[in-house]
Amino acid sequence: MATLKGMELSDTCLLSAIVEEISERVFTTTTAFALKNGLNTAIEHLELLDIKNLLLEEPNNISVHYVIAGFKELERQIEQNTLSKKNSISSIFRSVVSDTGFLMNDGLSIGLCRFNTRFVKNRITPMPIEACSPSDIYAIKIKSTNSSCAYWTIDPDSLFGLIKPNGLLAIGLKKAQEESLIEPFDDYIVQTWLLTLQGIHDSEDKNEILYLLNHNPFELGPLDVLKGLTKFEYNLYQSGAKSSSLKSSLFRRLLAKGGNIGNFGDLNKYSFKTRFVKNSKNECFDFNDVERYLPIKTIKDDLVEFHFLKTSEHLGDGALSVTINNVLNASKSDPISHSVFSALKKMTGLIFSQHDIIIDNSFLWKETKSLEVTDLELGFDKIHSFICDSFNVNGSMEFNKFKNLILRQGEIESDIVDSYLAKEAEQKK
Repeated sequence: MATLKGMELSDTCLLSAIVEEISERVFTTTTAFALKNGLNTAIEHLELLDIKNLLLEEPNNISVHYVIAGFKELERQIEQNTLSKKNSISSIFRSVVSDTGFLMNDGLSIGLCRFNTRFVKNRITPMPIEACSPSDIYAIKIKSTNSSCAYWTIDPDSLFGLIKPNGLLAIGLKKAQEESLIEPFDDYIVQTWLLTLQGIHDSEDKNEILYLLNHNPFELGPLDVLKGLTKFEYNLYQSGAKSSSLKSSLFRRLLAKGGNIGNFGDLNKYSFKTRFVKNSKNECFDFNDVERYLPIKTIKDDLVEFHFLKTSEHLGDGALSVTINNVLNASKSDPISHSVFSALKKMTGLIFSQHDIIIDNSFLWKETKSLEVTDLELGFDKIHSFICDSFNVNGSMEFNKFKNLILRQGEIESDIVDSYLAKEAEQKK
């Protein structure tokens, strides 16, 4: 047993390894001074559980989580100290710890444990008054190729307010941590997760994002997903951040690990049109209009997903509005064909974008009980002509799907619909 100021130490604990490492080294005056301050701070606060666990526990009891918690508590005490060059004190102390070759309970050297210091470029990252439990820190194992570390760690305290217990993000991070023990992640993936979360944490306008991240997935709905992701991409775009496409893609991949949302499916089951697709003609979601989107459940080849249909301030209460609402409600229990949804989306998108179509085809906005057969004939003919001029050869096919949907779901008087279909059939003879 070694002793330190009359205290008995286990020969295998980290503090003994530090003492032995120091006794065999020669340091410059500056390094020695910083190391003395760091070591003194640690020893003076051995009564604090996280520092005690780090320095005095046996190796088989020390996990990467204990290491991070111990370093974090040491920096908290250094920060409260009046000494200058706090970053150097923490950095040099951790450097010596790494040099000891001390093995954690996973058999890896403590030097392979990456720690994100709170002392960064003349500023100190604020921390909550009470530190989180070591078990709440996420240590995600990475492949050792091209990396000097075995873990990336994500600490809720350094991202205060971003990670809540049982929230979608917390569950996703826990799942990623568990998966990494079986198959470590590529280094860039976890690093990108951390950088993305730091960017969200530092942003000001993020309420919709926090709502998505902090709520239990069973409490979330399709529009919560849409609002959160759209706001996330909007902020990412506004910030001019590098690798925005990669950050968005990997962030959604992480959240998908959080499990089923609203008893439906994980995030992958929600069709989200990212704004970060090069040379794409697909319309991305506009955060400023996000309240106009309706979640509609679709099916294609047995794959059920949520897609979002953008409506318009001009929608009104006519046949088109009734059709959309009926499709929305029916899809909750009986998903509609994806091809029908696609036709509805394209047709309404074109109609809403063309003021002339809205005026000339007012039958879509008229009270359904007041519609006459001539309203349907003239209105559908006008739309069909315009669609054929605007679309490719599939225009007629999509128009027919849209028309049939209006006739079935628009709650138009049955005798009017029958008369219209009879006239249409007669004309085809």
